[in-house]
Amino acid sequence: MVRTQRLGVNIDHVATVRNARGGTVPDPVRAALLAIDAGADGITAHLREDRRHITDADIERLKATITKPLNFEMAATREMVAIALKTRPHACCLVPEKREERTTEGGLDIVRWHSELQPIVSELGANGSRVSLFIEPDRAAIDMAARLGAPVVELHTGSYCHAVAEGHADAAGRELQRIVTAARHGASLGIEIHAGHGLTFDSVTPIAALPEIAELNIGSRPASRKPSQAIEDLRAIPWGFSWGQCRVGLPGWCGFGSAIAQYLDEDPTLRDQRLNLLQRMYKHWPFFRTLLSNLDMVLAKTDLAIAARYVELVEDKRLGRRIFGLIEEEWDRTVEALALITGEDDRLANNPALARSIEHRFPYLDPLNHLQVELMRRYRRACATGTEGDPSMERVKRGIHISINGLATGLRNTG
Repeated sequence: MVRTQRLGVNIDHVATVRNARGGTVPDPVRAALLAIDAGADGITAHLREDRRHITDADIERLKATITKPLNFEMAATREMVAIALKTRPHACCLVPEKREERTTEGGLDIVRWHSELQPIVSELGANGSRVSLFIEPDRAAIDMAARLGAPVVELHTGSYCHAVAEGHADAAGRELQRIVTAARHGASLGIEIHAGHGLTFDSVTPIAALPEIAELNIGSRPASRKPSQAIEDLRAIPWGFSWGQCRVGLPGWCGFGSAIAQYLDEDPTLRDQRLNLLQRMYKHWPFFRTLLSNLDMVLAKTDLAIAARYVELVEDKRLGRRIFGLIEEEWDRTVEALALITGEDDRLANNPALARSIEHRFPYLDPLNHLQVELMRRYRRACATGTEGDPSMERVKRGIHISINGLATGLRNTG
């Protein structure tokens, strides 16, 4: 039995905040060092194929800087294997990224993909990295991990954590029992058991109490609050990321125009007085001025003409036009309201250096958006006809990932 548990800290979303802000802070390497100083036994970083948070440079700096083990989370692709072989992290944890690599609840489907995973597990292990498989707490998955020769598995705790967060005690109890059973079975086969995904102060205690668990990983949050694809269940990060990629930037400005219009128009006799108040707030209150400055910056990066290209991808054309029409109306109201308060009709008039910087990026970013729309159209067409497995689609998917990364890097407000 394992008596002393280790704690790994995932620093992915420090990078997410950095990328959203632009620049170099907050620094995920600095966050890793702070976590180690606070007692963390290791650092986890996930280099995604689309580079939406951690970058290649982050991995290189982490490997060269931190004094504790680096757990390199990665998809089971040749690109990531090549990076892992070059970097030689302490551990490589194979995790799902693509739809075909997921079970219905989030773990890597190693039973289905065992033949593809076997050479990767062997290659990474021979290179000196401990290989871990991120799996569901399932007996068949544990047995397959043993057959593959993986020394470590990380049990996906997301379903349990979600049940705890939602207050569903019965479901939480059932999910916890799955974890208990899987941990015991894996330990009996000589596999080191880790656990992670969605663990919080409220949910971690029963998991930490299991003697079979050698390591807990905290700091990762799923894209959705529930095991669904519903928009209302999305967390803020993928929601904001998607609107940024299509050049709408909706979360950064939507609602401002309507709110200001309602405030000014609800009593016509007070309109001038209220507008004067907003203008004085802008001039003399740093918080309000910063708020409008950020809103101005997001608007400067929007391009509704490019966004209209993405509307072409909506299957229900009538619905797409209706929703986009509402977005255009609110965008106009927001631009008008901002001009009324600041007295400036041009974007970033008070920050010409940033205005020039953004303007100089557009010739590089605009083609990426048009390319992304076309590649998404091709991939969706392939999925509709059942030909997404064609080798040529790998190039299409790679092109989509590159366009995502390029836009995220250039816009700096898209994750």
